[in-house]
Amino acid sequence: MSISEVFAHVKDSDIVLLLAFIGGYYDTAGYLKLYGVFTSSITGNLVVACSSVTSSSGVLCRSLVCLAFFLASGLGASLTVHVRLVNKFNTRKTSMTLYAIVWIVMLIVWILGSIKDDIIRSANDVNDGTVILLGTLMGAAMGFHNIAAKDSIANCPPTTVMTSTLVNVASNGSQFIGYYFALKLIFLKKYTTVDINNNDSSETNNPIEKLVSSYQDKLNDFKSKFIITVKPLLSFIIGGIVGAVITDYASFHATSIPLFIVT
Repeated sequence: MSISEVFAHVKDSDIVLLLAFIGGYYDTAGYLKLYGVFTSSITGNLVVACSSVTSSSGVLCRSLVCLAFFLASGLGASLTVHVRLVNKFNTRKTSMTLYAIVWIVMLIVWILGSIKDDIIRSANDVNDGTVILLGTLMGAAMGFHNIAAKDSIANCPPTTVMTSTLVNVASNGSQFIGYYFALKLIFLKKYTTVDINNNDSSETNNPIEKLVSSYQDKLNDFKSKFIITVKPLLSFIIGGIVGAVITDYASFHATSIPLFIVT
């Protein structure tokens, strides 16, 4: 990826990793502090909410978190269109406006969560009003976060909901491995003398060489796609692990870390 239009002297790929780290961190912090509520992996909330309909345990909280994520994403997208068409904002100003909203919502979560931390601990209930409020705010923060990422980085991979990323990583990885061994098989059987590690192999009338060239192009393509998709996934996982460790020790003050990263 190229240098970011929004953050000077920083590559878009590095920003993606940072945003994915925040997504994983915030998701874990919310899950641990709010009794199993996902604030970033919204798909998990939908599944748990649907499976809890008969008992009504956490259905309201998880439904509102999903709704907050959805509405914040829609509001952020609408705001993006508005400031570009009406206020004539460029990409940098538009993205900074969205990140400012993310920062403000995260600040509210940090302050409110720190004040109400004892109440949340004593409540020990996902149906508690404070838990619902904080979960909703954290879901909204991640909704704005998602739109900010997509607006500031062209073709930005997911930095919050990782379901599609997992599918893409598995698909791209398996395709890469398949073409790699296919090329190795051709090479070992001595059907061709083309160097499979050479990207500049010239095409000839030999159908085997054309096949090798085609496979090499596909191998490079899936390798590139695999790297692009696996990096934010790993960053999300690392963020989740770090978030779990810090949240265990720092309680709701742990939510201040993504706040300072965004700053």
